[in-house]
Amino acid sequence: MLTKTKAAVAASGLAIGLIAATASSASAATLFSEGYGSGSYHASSDYVPGAGNILVGSYCGSGGAATYGYTELRTTSGSHVNSSRSSACDGAWHDDNRVMTYASSGVSYYQRWYGQNGSLINGYSAPWAGVRAFR
Repeated sequence: MLTKTKAAVAASGLAIGLIAATASSASAATLFSEGYGSGSYHASSDYVPGAGNILVGSYCGSGGAATYGYTELRTTSGSHVNSSRSSACDGAWHDDNRVMTYASSGVSYYQRWYGQNGSLINGYSAPWAGVRAFR
């Protein structure tokens, strides 16, 4: 009986491992990523992600006046396309999966990063920050 229990536990562990491997292989693909030094505002380089849905995310470091940060996706002609929600300046990536935007083929985009205080008012500096776009 003990042998059957060990076999069942081993089989369930294998099944969990296979599920985890499948989930990690289906993770989002980064289309663009850029990091910055200290500041309250940063504008990324232009990039052309190709046709398809696009999501945005950002990060910022703690220790500055900024408590939160967020990113905007814009076309290089200046049109606002999408904004992420504000997220903590804790050094971790915060990806916003709420709103997918369809990126048109051949269109160039860029992102803006803004540092915010605890009241979500722009203009507050973080020691470092970054933005990314992904599918």
